[in-house]
Amino acid sequence: MAAVTASKIDMNISSALYKIHYDYDGATNTYKRTLGGKAHLDEKSGAQLAPKVVVAIVMTRTQSGIYSVYHTNSGGQLFVFQDGGVSIGTWSKAGRKDQFVFKDSAGQSLGLNPGQTWITIMSGSTLVTHSP
Repeated sequence: MAAVTASKIDMNISSALYKIHYDYDGATNTYKRTLGGKAHLDEKSGAQLAPKVVVAIVMTRTQSGIYSVYHTNSGGQLFVFQDGGVSIGTWSKAGRKDQFVFKDSAGQSLGLNPGQTWITIMSGSTLVTHSP
């Protein structure tokens, strides 16, 4: 098994209420999710949310009045957290009806592990941090 290089992930969306944190659980190969400093729980089961894969897509954001507008038909930096590690690559999306394409730093297709995946859109790469 590869060394764990991303056991803690932080994503700063807007304020402390919406700060996202993940702790990697090697026993289940999942990332336990915390939102606003509290365990993020499933409403029905009461279990802490724990996806297998966490993705942060860095996307250009502008404002339209009080609303944030994200530019999804372009490309940018991408962070994929799985198996306790992180892959930094790029994403692209040619048009409104096209799927996202994820590539690693060498330009190869970036595969995601089977299982639940959580994707968060970020307005800047410095808003995503991780540590071993």
